[in-house]
Amino acid sequence: MMFVLLPLSYALGALPLGYWLARRRGVDLRTASPYTLGLETALRRLGPGLTLLAFLLDFAKGYLPLALGRGLGLGVEELLALGVAVYLGHLYPLFFRDPWPLRAKVSAPLDPRSR
Repeated sequence: MMFVLLPLSYALGALPLGYWLARRRGVDLRTASPYTLGLETALRRLGPGLTLLAFLLDFAKGYLPLALGRGLGLGVEELLALGVAVYLGHLYPLFFRDPWPLRAKVSAPLDPRSR
């Protein structure tokens, strides 16, 4: 059962729902701020209503695998593994690319702190 639920939890966590919501409004949050794709950028570019909706969608994608696991009678260890899988999917999505792919490769050698 966990061999099916872990990849599904990771895939659900990897869905960039807030980004997709912003793209429907014509805003690319990745290029709106060179620092982060996060709450401050979303508030500035989308307003509080859509930012709250993006937060609720992110909350739901973390809650759903755990609710499904509890419904299936999984133990605490399995639920923790599902939560970690969702979190890792949120942090390291498979299909979400950096709009500035050369930024790290070009700026790191030029940064005096990296020497």
